[in-house]
Amino acid sequence: MLLPLCTGLVQAQDPYRNKGWYNITQFSQGINKDVHRVVNFSTHSQWQSGSSFSEVHTELGVFFVKKHATAGLGIGFARYNNPDVSVMPVDLTLRVYLNKVDNSLFLMGRGHGSILIKNVLRLATGYRYGIGYKFFIAKKCFIVDAFLQYQTISMTHLNASLSLDKYEVSSYGFSLGIMPF
Repeated sequence: MLLPLCTGLVQAQDPYRNKGWYNITQFSQGINKDVHRVVNFSTHSQWQSGSSFSEVHTELGVFFVKKHATAGLGIGFARYNNPDVSVMPVDLTLRVYLNKVDNSLFLMGRGHGSILIKNVLRLATGYRYGIGYKFFIAKKCFIVDAFLQYQTISMTHLNASLSLDKYEVSSYGFSLGIMPF
């Protein structure tokens, strides 16, 4: 009940979603183009057909350069197929919008770590960069983006950079999101 009230209040103040606070909830889908397993510092190529990932992500951020640049903190859940692992990334995302109007191209970059839940979620570090577009349909704000991403996923309880058993995964994908406020 509180979210619709806050969303309505924020939308009344900023119908174009280009100043102040914002939220983005998005779904991403991608294909893993390179998968390497590194065991005891020895790299093994392991690409398999059907190697992909899906991710649900939410981000809360602020425009720190009015109508042009944002910084947001986010959390998500990502599921990888071939290799069969799950991660919960916690990240910082930066976006630069190329114009001040309601519909706008943007460039984005994201760096992340992750939350470990032993035998359920793995530790991972990585980054993502891409290009996207913010647009409106019937006063609802959406974003789409295409991106490249690199992940290092630990198969032990150690940080990905220290792990002796890890996956290095390069991917490309797309996402669709909604900005309720």
